[in-house]
Amino acid sequence: VMRDPNGISRGSGFVAFSTAEEASRA
Repeated sequence: VMRDPNGISRGSGFVAFSTAEEASRA
């Protein structure tokens, strides 16, 4: 399971889209 910069696992909708944006800008 991938985690966003905040350390939250991708499980919720807001976490998923937030991580997606971070990954795209990374």
